[in-house]
Amino acid sequence: LSSWVVQEYGASYPAFRTPGYNIWPLKLVTHLYNLGKTTGENSSTSSLHLHTNTPVTAIAAISDATSARRWNLITPRGPIAASYVLHATNAYASHLLPHLRGPSGIVPVRGQIIATRAAVSEQILTRSAFTGNEGFEYWFPRPLEPGQTNPLVILGGGREATKPTFELYVTDDSTVNSAVGDALRKFLPAVFPGKYEDDKEPEMEWVRTKSSPCERPRSSS
Repeated sequence: LSSWVVQEYGASYPAFRTPGYNIWPLKLVTHLYNLGKTTGENSSTSSLHLHTNTPVTAIAAISDATSARRWNLITPRGPIAASYVLHATNAYASHLLPHLRGPSGIVPVRGQIIATRAAVSEQILTRSAFTGNEGFEYWFPRPLEPGQTNPLVILGGGREATKPTFELYVTDDSTVNSAVGDALRKFLPAVFPGKYEDDKEPEMEWVRTKSSPCERPRSSS
């Protein structure tokens, strides 16, 4: 069984497989916007407008009892009165909503990602998305572009290299962590011998801050 698993997946580690899909957030939100706009155009009582480049810098409650709106949003383009506000800024929520700050609220955590090219063709590399190392690492191959034979693989994780802090409460997206980057570069060549080159520099490397409301530092094997 072990030799078959190595031949099929390239690694002999125990695992389980389950159906799943990737969501492209921008496409999903664009689809929802177009759906909402179409619905509004067919309605005499509602409409939908999209304001880009309009960051909300503050939120204040409207105390005027005669107002039909409950919230006042402050933006560089002027205030916006609203009855309801959908706050979808993930780890940055506490910037405008201080009661969500701290361990009892939304905990920001910086995640680091690299895009690295596999050393083998798409036919040899398994076309699946993976998580490993107790969920610390996740990776998946991108579809091939014209003229390419070896897939570009997106790999994120490596925070175990920063314990005991694990990049919790870090919101600086302007720099990468060298210890995390080193862990990411070594991960796939160790898990899939021969399918990734040792000491190969990634084609891209970046960080993103996400929320971790229930996560706490943990040990990693």
